[in-house]
Formats: sequence, C-alpha cells, structure tokens
Amino acid sequence: MKTVNQADYRLTASTVSGAAGGTVPVTVTVHNAGPAWVASFSAGEPAATVDIDIPVGTSVASAPDTCWSQSETRYRCNTPIYLTESGKPAAHTFPFGLHIDEVIPNATGRAVLYNDAYEPPVRTFDPDLTNNTATLTVNPDELTHAPSGCPARPLRQPCTTASAGRTRRSSLRAVRTSEHPRVGGEDTS
Repeated sequence: MKTVNQADYRLTASTVSGAAGGTVPVTVTVHNAGPAWVASFSAGEPAATVDIDIPVGTSVASAPDTCWSQSETRYRCNTPIYLTESGKPAAHTFPFGLHIDEVIPNATGRAVLYNDAYEPPVRTFDPDLTNNTATLTVNPDELTHAPSGCPARPLRQPCTTASAGRTRRSSLRAVRTSEHPRVGGEDTS
C-alpha cells in the first residue's frame, strides 16, 4: 500500500488600521499544519514562495530580506529551505512596514502561495489548496457592538431605540475582528 505524506500549508495576513502619513506593521505568515514537515535540503530551494499584492493607498516602507519587489504593488517572498519545527506545526512570517499614503476604507491586498514554484510542487503534498491565500486589509470597515435592540452597524452611525416612550441614543464602541490562526485545534497567535 502506497502512503502519501501530506503537509497542509495555510496563509494568514494582518488586518490593521492607521492614519494617512503613518506606517503600520503588517505580516503575512505561511503555516505548515503538517502532519509532515517540508524541507529542500539537497536542492536548497525555499519550502514555500508567496506573492503579496500591497493594498491600494499604501506603499512599502520596509520589507524583509527574503522578499523582493516585482513591481510597486507586488512582492515575492521565500521561506527558508525548511518549514518544520521538531514535529510540531511550523510557521514563517514575513513582516512588512506599510506607509499609508491615503486612507482608503477596506483597502485589501492578496497573498497567494505559489503552489508550483519548486520540486515537488506544493499541490502534490498539500491536501487543501483553498487555504493557500489570505487577505491583507488596511483600515477595514469597522462594525460596532450595539446595545440590546440595536443591530451591528457601521462605525459612527448612531442607534436610536424607543424605550418607555422615550428615544435614546446609544454610544458606539468599535470592535475589530482579526483572524486568530489555529493549527491542530491550538491557538498559535
């Protein structure tokens, strides 16, 4: 019986907010949830390659040494030749500094694992290619938690409820949602 060794790669990316003229730290991370580890010891090729599109309204202020510009809005990044950590799920993070040139609500950029970059191609050992993309978001449309009787709504939009014949305006409280990477049922963030 032939056994196929699998390593499930997954990408995650930051969601951040900032003002025009500021610089915000963002990350794109390649996770290997296993069960196999991945290494290219003899060929010396990266374990994974990621293409990252920079969100509109931003420019790259700093990039890791393992990434290079393909254009003003796209970077390509390589992991080390291995993506393993002593039998545990492993990850490699690419930290960037993005300068916010202009605030554009919900500006997004896409990070995509290049599935066919090296031998063996990722698609031959990764059982789930659907999680090999992630969205990098700058200044997301924020929602608020509303008091009882008020639905969630865009930030700065008041909620008016009628109570005992009176109308009251609620205060707004912004809540950000962020992706919490989970591997093997354990929180890895």
